[in-house]
Amino acid sequence: MLVAQIALSYEVNRQLEGTVEADEIYQTSGNKGQSKKGGHKEMSHQPRKRGKKQSPGRGHFQKDSPAIIAWVSRAGYTVLAVVKDFSIKTVQKAAEIAVKTGSTIYTDSAKSYQALTGYVHDSVNHSEKEYARGSVHENRAENCFSLLRPFLALFRGISKYNLPGYIGFFQFLRNFRSLNACQQSEVILHAALNPSIANQARKGEFVKQFDHFKLLVV
Repeated sequence: MLVAQIALSYEVNRQLEGTVEADEIYQTSGNKGQSKKGGHKEMSHQPRKRGKKQSPGRGHFQKDSPAIIAWVSRAGYTVLAVVKDFSIKTVQKAAEIAVKTGSTIYTDSAKSYQALTGYVHDSVNHSEKEYARGSVHENRAENCFSLLRPFLALFRGISKYNLPGYIGFFQFLRNFRSLNACQQSEVILHAALNPSIANQARKGEFVKQFDHFKLLVV
């Protein structure tokens, strides 16, 4: 776990610029492993059944289905944000963290994207079966999720409180994907040899910076 936290040191201050694509999914994640007393876990709701379908409407932290927004630069880098909801204010704040003001952002026609300010923005309308219009599309962002979902499935369920850390580590793997596993390990080891970085990792400070549940509180 410490290795993953050290890897996050490369990602906490990453900000994209130029042309960026954005898309979102909702990840089912609850209170797994959050009992502090041991034994039977007290819950205010019935336990989630396997294969439970998400409730109608967009996901939300309180529905055990927080949103994950992928910001994918056409220059090759990715920034992922796990947020409580997909409201206009939340998406605007997430964009400001992930993408340099003045950049171009391509999305689908969701209202939260349409309200973005400070960026050159264009979109495609999936409801009208429009998936690309010249250079306007979000194919890279959608592809990112096709890789993220199998990655998260390996862990057989993740607490929503721990989800930002897992997402941050996946972001590291995507942004260093040109390196093989041994080379990625060398990059992490290099950071681990820095006493300041190692100390922050032990305290979980990098994970806290990825916790957009707190960063995006209005």
